[in-house]
Amino acid sequence: MCWILADDPLNRKNLITLHREHFSFSFVFFPVPLHRGKRQRLLNFITDLKHGGGQGIKGGLYKVLEMTGGWELIRDVTVTEDTTSVTLSGLDGDSDVVYLLLLHYRNPTDKGVCCDIRFNNDSGRNYKGIVMYSDGSKVSTSSRTMSAIGFVGAINQNVGWGSALIYARTGNPRTVLIEVYEPTLRLDHKGWHWTNTSDNITSIVLVALSGNKTITKGIGAGTRIILFKMKSPEEIPRH
Repeated sequence: MCWILADDPLNRKNLITLHREHFSFSFVFFPVPLHRGKRQRLLNFITDLKHGGGQGIKGGLYKVLEMTGGWELIRDVTVTEDTTSVTLSGLDGDSDVVYLLLLHYRNPTDKGVCCDIRFNNDSGRNYKGIVMYSDGSKVSTSSRTMSAIGFVGAINQNVGWGSALIYARTGNPRTVLIEVYEPTLRLDHKGWHWTNTSDNITSIVLVALSGNKTITKGIGAGTRIILFKMKSPEEIPRH
């Protein structure tokens, strides 16, 4: 799922779903007007991606986010050696309000591992969520209370790819909408929230877990973590 601050150039009621190879992903548009030229470039890009061109799933999402101008890149981290966790620090959730976190996860182990999210490194069982997932033959759902937000998993040295849209402002439970595709495992749709309503989010920690158990060096070299924040309306270019 890719969330875009722009008018829908195809007039599909703000939702476009493209099917590409083994992937199915969607663009969801918010009604922020674009200059005609930029709108046409976005239309051309989506049409090209739909018919097999473009830069593929990861490069394509990145290009769309840059093209629409509604997101500001604040972190782009490629893990250089196997590690247990990665911290994105120096954040200000109250000021930034909304984050978009992209993760291409590589599992370096011979077991099932999930690269999960913690806010401010809170490792208590303070994250609650609902997960809907499918292995291609059936759809299952579950409710969970965990020590982290379940994000992208993979098994046996494979990869997973996902996105998380995070509402970060204090005063309410911080909510997270997640889309994940794990080629050797399943497709996930998840909704989570952090029960802490008062502490400002100043860091996002990605940690390797199996259930609530930490997996040492469970985030593999080559894992890529990309974090955007939503621009304020006055920062979004109109021409």
